[in-house]
This record gives sequence, C-alpha cells and structure tokens, in this order.
Amino acid sequence: TNPQTVTLGAGEDNLGVDFGYEPVTGSIGDTVFVEVNGDGLPDTGEEIADVTVTLSGTDVFGNAVNVTTTTDADGNYLFTDVVAGDYTVTVDETDADFPADVTQTVGTNPQTVTLGAGASNLDVDFGYEPVTGSIGDTVFVDFDGDGEPDAGEGIADVTVTLTGTDVFGNTVNVSTTTDADGTYLFTDVVAGDYTVAVDETDADFPADVTQTVGTNPETLTLAAGEDNLGVDFGYEPVTGSIGDTVFVDFDGDGVAEVGEGIADVTVTLSGTDVFGNTVNVTTTTDADGTYLFTDVVAGDYTVTVDETDPDFPADVTQTVGTNPQTVTIVAGEANLDVDFGYEPVTGSIGDTVFVDFNGDG
Repeated sequence: TNPQTVTLGAGEDNLGVDFGYEPVTGSIGDTVFVEVNGDGLPDTGEEIADVTVTLSGTDVFGNAVNVTTTTDADGNYLFTDVVAGDYTVTVDETDADFPADVTQTVGTNPQTVTLGAGASNLDVDFGYEPVTGSIGDTVFVDFDGDGEPDAGEGIADVTVTLTGTDVFGNTVNVSTTTDADGTYLFTDVVAGDYTVAVDETDADFPADVTQTVGTNPETLTLAAGEDNLGVDFGYEPVTGSIGDTVFVDFDGDGVAEVGEGIADVTVTLSGTDVFGNTVNVTTTTDADGTYLFTDVVAGDYTVTVDETDPDFPADVTQTVGTNPQTVTIVAGEANLDVDFGYEPVTGSIGDTVFVDFNGDG
C-alpha cells in the first residue's frame, strides 16, 4: 500500500517494503468484413471469420508488443489488456480464410493506433468490397435471321431477372427492364453462379415468336471483375406464306388449270408486319403461273401483279380476285388462295352462208 507502515527492530534491515504498480490497460478491436451492400458498416452475413490479426508496436514504457488473434464467427477481433502506446493493427490478407478478389474500402491495412491509458478503441475496422463485374446484353427479334441484334430488332420494356448465389454464399435476386434498344445490364455483380431469365409473360414481350439465340433461362458462372455482355436472347417470328396463281381462265370456270398459268410475271408483296416493319418484296411466277412468298410475318399486306410486265398478256380482263389484293395474315398462316385470274377480251366472227340466186353478191 502507499503509504506502508513499518516497525523496525534494533539493528534490523527491512528490505521488503516494495511498491508495485500495474499499468491501466485498455483494448483495441473490432471487425473484418466484406462490404456486400456498400454501406460502410459490418452487417450480418458480411463477416470474415478465422483470419489472423496482429497487434504490434511499443507501449509507453518502451516495451515491444507483438500479439496475434483470429476473428470470430462474426468477423470480430479484440486485443485486451493493452497498455497505452503506439500500435499497428494488421490483417493477414494472405490467410487461407481471407477472401480473394476484394478491395479495401473501409480503413487501411495496416492501421496505426495511439491508445491512451485505459482507453478502448473498438473502431479499428477493416472493410472490403468484392471486385465486381457485369452481365448483359440484348433481347431481340431476329427479323433477318442472322443471329445478331441489329438496329430496330430490340424488344423494349421487358423484365429480365438475375438470380443465383455469389462466392460469399449470398443469395442474389434482382430485376431490370430492357431499354429502347432491347439491351439490359446488371452492374456490380459479385463473382458467382447465376441464372438470367427473360419474362416471356411480360405484356411487352411479343407473341408468336420462337427463341433461336440463347436459352431462357440461361445459366452462367461469373468470375471476379468479369464483364459478360454476351448473354443475348434472340427470337424469330413464327412465319407463314402467301401465294398462289396468276392465270388466264380460258374456260371461264374461275379455277387455275393446267396450261392456263402466266409465267415470268412480277408479283409484289408490300405492307407492314405486326412489329411495325415495312415489307416490300417481289417474286416472279413459275412456269405454271404460281408464286409464293415464304417467311411472311403476321401483318397487313397487299399483293400486286405487274400488269405492265412484258410477259403479262395483252387484252385480258380480270375475273378472279382484284389487283392489287389486300391480305391479313396471322402468325404461322399459309394463305395460298390469293389468285389472279384473267379472261381474254373476246370478239365474234359470223355471218351468213347462202345461195346467191340473183347473183347480186
């Protein structure tokens, strides 16, 4: 105690009156974590467990300090009985339990700390964000069948969903919508295994199409920092056809028969399909007078026979159909009844067989 009382006998030597003191100690901590949501705070599920943390430095008495601990299941660490002094706290980023592909965003490593006597500094955090990438790209109607999204082929305002699990075990479920060009983009995506799905029940998704590029849903594995912008969803319309015969109806029965076809005449299909695309294509009749437009998308059309074509006969009058003819075709329909029949313009030959009795002719 201080003071101490001592009774000393004659000639006695009392060399045991000691005064011992212990430093007033404090503590240093707190959390090593992966900052998944980017708020700068260690939240549930963000902790990095079992990682080595080292406290080194010199206390106010000049003693060297070098002690280690490991983070608990919540990513927390704590050094107790710390004498006032100047210290460095270091996370071992080479530890087998430290995650790969992260960048520090909270604190520095190492961090320097000056601790006062009896102080508790529980704000020495080490926060890391994963190195992220992205996933995209286009939902489109492949009108020209080339397997690539071209201008005017994008499907806008359709919902696309990204689901899966990142490498830290976190469940991911986010949605976006395609822009005016049909493109979509998920950013800040942590490495992991994912599924990308297009909502084909979306009101803005077109009817009567078949997928020809990619699969729906599509699965993929994203590496840290990877930008996968090749996840396309391409569809082709379900198409139909329009035909049939341009002919001279010699027998007047309204039906195209053998020998009545008009060959090598130009026929044009024009109009607008259900996607708003302008259509203008031509073909020529074959030896039997038949024509055929294939891969026709549902829409409203006009079929026209070029009656000025050098191979079109003169002096005929249309008796089957009209020229042009309007046709509305639904998805997958084959309308092979768009005939153009003509009859020749006819005259007459006559007159009288007689015996010219009086010889006047």
